[in-house]
Amino acid sequence: MDILQAKLSVIAAGKRLVDTGLIARTWGNVSARVDENSFVITPSGKAYENLTPDDIVLVNIQDMSYEGDVKPSSEKAVHAKAYQLRPEVGFVIHTHQYNASIVSVMAKPMDVMEWWVDLLGPTVPVASYGLPGTKKLTNGVTRALQENPSSKSVILAHHGAMCVGTDEEDTFKVADALEQQCLAYLKAKASSFLGEAAETLDLIHGLIARRRAEANPREAAPAFDAYSSCRSGKSFYMIPEGRDGETVDISLPTGEVFDGANTPESLELHRAIYRSNKKVNAIVHSQKADVVRASQATGKLKPYLDDFAQIAGINLRRAAFNPHSQLDSAAAVKKAMKRRSAVLLQDNGALCVGSSLDEARAVETVTDKNCAVSLSADMFGKVKPLGLIDSTLMRIIYVQKYSKKK
Repeated sequence: MDILQAKLSVIAAGKRLVDTGLIARTWGNVSARVDENSFVITPSGKAYENLTPDDIVLVNIQDMSYEGDVKPSSEKAVHAKAYQLRPEVGFVIHTHQYNASIVSVMAKPMDVMEWWVDLLGPTVPVASYGLPGTKKLTNGVTRALQENPSSKSVILAHHGAMCVGTDEEDTFKVADALEQQCLAYLKAKASSFLGEAAETLDLIHGLIARRRAEANPREAAPAFDAYSSCRSGKSFYMIPEGRDGETVDISLPTGEVFDGANTPESLELHRAIYRSNKKVNAIVHSQKADVVRASQATGKLKPYLDDFAQIAGINLRRAAFNPHSQLDSAAAVKKAMKRRSAVLLQDNGALCVGSSLDEARAVETVTDKNCAVSLSADMFGKVKPLGLIDSTLMRIIYVQKYSKKK
């Protein structure tokens, strides 16, 4: 394939991955074979929506060498192995797609149902966990490809998936078939575990949450309206989350509400977080269905996915916020968030923070997915979360290196 044509195909595929929800922000990566000796791949840490041909890096298949100042994706070795082992492969995408991410925590291969065998092969293997960009990850993917020569997708334990195809269109068909296969697998698991059928993940997780509540009845924490917020100089403004309503402007030093607006019940909670951490400029109060369901459990939320450990924290603590005792309970929530970018509010979802609203939404995205995994994990028996050492390394690298690029 012509180099420019390959680069344009990779750029188009990157935008398509974001549009279809198979990845978000800069997560995942895309490559296209140029010839038997080289491929082009997306760069490290750049948004897919803004890529140009100059951002796409030409890499040697054999030794992963490249020219120029643009750094290729840290997963270039995984892509290179796919091209080395599969001469027919012309396109590779690494995704963090939702259903495949949930299945990834089982660390067990899936037998493919008859509808998708032509696209996926008879089995979807699982590559053992390795930190992104490491030889351990590359070796795990290599073994999965070698031992399953007919498989066109590989689940990456605690991480996501890799799909290969002859070209961009073929590879997207593989990724789509993988999501359908994973959902069908989860539905079959749910039917056996719950004793009743459910057609969507949302219904499955609702039934699991109900099962948990029936097994451990308790009094719920007080409910309160969810507001997200943004810092603006020496004030901050609060916006109703998930519903229409007025924006409320508040003085950060005094807590005074400007213009006579109604006072949100969680005002002191947001104010305490801003006052304790100058790097926090936005707070999202997530009340996504699975986040709320996970907040109704007890104990810490374990890190089942490495992007969660990286962006949200090595685990999430829980704290109850009581709008009738704002100052004391706000202090408890603030303490629970220490060294993390999110905290579970008992029975009320989660607070996710960031240096910008976009960053706080990214924390919400990975938290929501990890909460979904925590619910599905009930169906899998004993599921090991990501190890403490790996979780800590992911978090340290993100906080000390990657996040500072933002």
